[in-house]
Amino acid sequence: MVQVTSSPPTFQAAPNGKVRWTIDLVYAADAAGFFKPGDRYELIDGELLLMSPPKPPHQAAVRKVVRMLRQTIAAETDLEIETGGPSGLGDFDVPVPDIMLIRDDLYEDRHPGADDTFLIVEVANSHPERDRQPKRQQYARFDIADYWIVDLKKKELVVHRDPQNGDYQQVTVWQDDTITLARLPQVSVNMEALRQWIFS
Repeated sequence: MVQVTSSPPTFQAAPNGKVRWTIDLVYAADAAGFFKPGDRYELIDGELLLMSPPKPPHQAAVRKVVRMLRQTIAAETDLEIETGGPSGLGDFDVPVPDIMLIRDDLYEDRHPGADDTFLIVEVANSHPERDRQPKRQQYARFDIADYWIVDLKKKELVVHRDPQNGDYQQVTVWQDDTITLARLPQVSVNMEALRQWIFS
């Protein structure tokens, strides 16, 4: 959906001299025909990054994680699983995670924000460095309590927790059978079953 602000947006310069995009500027540029049809972007700390079309192994892994989460949160009626939708973290930060576990809401006038988000999962395949660095810091800056990377190349489930000072203090290649979500102590995910299903 295209949204145009009432006043023309202006560019802000980042310390490196590059243009620092805001979400309003992205909407205005889209309305002006700046992007090509089908272009997919996400906004990370004011930098607009092109998203390549996901490949079948990536989408298969997304579906497997979603099915596991659905089984786990079946009794949690106030939670919703969002795939491929924008996360409204801030004016300069609108990533598009592969999977978000969020409050059940239609979000008609905004994207789900950090307070609405209990878990973010990224499936790393084509651009694993993006998930391991800029996105890691982005999610930590906004205190996303649980950030997981499903690394298809290394066949690892990497769990990031305890966000402080713009980074995660605990980064673990998860080997235990289950994990309890930091903001949802009543929810535990069978990680061993998930690992076997994705990487077998």
